[in-house]
Order: sequence, then C-alpha cells, then structure tokens
Amino acid sequence: MYTNKIKKQLDTLYRYQTEGRIWPEQEEKGEIESKEKGVVATYGEITRQGVDSIIDGLGDFIDENTVFYDLGSGYGSLALHLCIRKNIKKAVGIEYFAKRRDYANNQVEKWEYRAQSNPKFVPGNYFNFDFSDATFVYWDNIMYYKDVESKRKVLKLLPKKCIAVFRSCTGLDEHKWRKIEATTTYQQKSPVWWAII
Repeated sequence: MYTNKIKKQLDTLYRYQTEGRIWPEQEEKGEIESKEKGVVATYGEITRQGVDSIIDGLGDFIDENTVFYDLGSGYGSLALHLCIRKNIKKAVGIEYFAKRRDYANNQVEKWEYRAQSNPKFVPGNYFNFDFSDATFVYWDNIMYYKDVESKRKVLKLLPKKCIAVFRSCTGLDEHKWRKIEATTTYQQKSPVWWAII
C-alpha cells in the first residue's frame, strides 16, 4: 500500500486521533459566533483508514495533475495525508475556524511530501470560493444532509470533470454517485459518495 517511511509519517500524524471530538479545547466562543453566521462548528474527522479508502477507491483519478480542496479541513489530516502519500499538484484546506486552521498550518513543515508542493490551509467560506483549478474536492457535508440547496451551490462552483466526494449526495440525482466506505471519528460505517461533475 505504501512505503515504511510513509507509514511512519502517517502513524505519527494520526497518533492523537480518537473517537469523537479529538481536541476538547474546542473554541466555545467561535462556536457561538458561528451559529449567528450560519457556519457549522461541529467537529469530527475522517480517519486514516477512511482517507486510504478514498485514495484507493479513486485510484488513477488521483495523479500528478490533481488539485485537491478539502472543504472544512479542520485540523488538516486529510490534506496532509494525501500529500504525504500521493504525488499530486496541490492541496488546499479551507477552514473557517482560526484555531483549527492554525493547527493545520503548524503541521505542514513536520512532514516529507510526495506532492509537488506543501499543503496550504486558508480561511474562507466554501460557498463563495474560487475552485476553478480543482480536480478533486472533498466535503464532509453530513451537517447539510437535507440541505440540497447548499450542496447544489457548492457543485455549481466546481469545474467540469472535477471529482466531488461528499458525505451526503441526497437530492443530487443529476450525477452518477458511487459509494466508498470511509470511516470517520463520529461513525465507523460511513460511506462517502463520489461523482465526476
């Protein structure tokens, strides 16, 4: 699956991941403020096995031309993992909460990457972000399960032939969605759905 060097890096990257919320010092003030701005602050993340399942499931769709965006990247595990494991062109995590984003950015220099550039973690609102160079986008949109309008809004921002990987594709029947089992810290049996837009 991957070399010893990559395995050791991933062992270290995921060393602190446990079930549910992994950092109890959640920014309470930020959560309160986010509710007023319509931002979902709940935190859980994809597991190491979940990321590996997505990488393996997408196979040759992830290559040296891949430009990846993680919408709501949290503490950065997915983008870091992808850059450690795969030779991709670029990875960007978009995270609203500064504490999570700062943590991710502080992790960047700790790893050796196969990717062509180090991952970046930026502030932003993914409902109005420029994804014009995206070839692969991941969004754990489980909190938007019934909100078809928000899911469609994100899809409209993606360029043609971009691979969208969503936790929920409910109401997006115009695309052919395929299933990959990809566990999270909040649900062991948890599928993601992917489609070429």
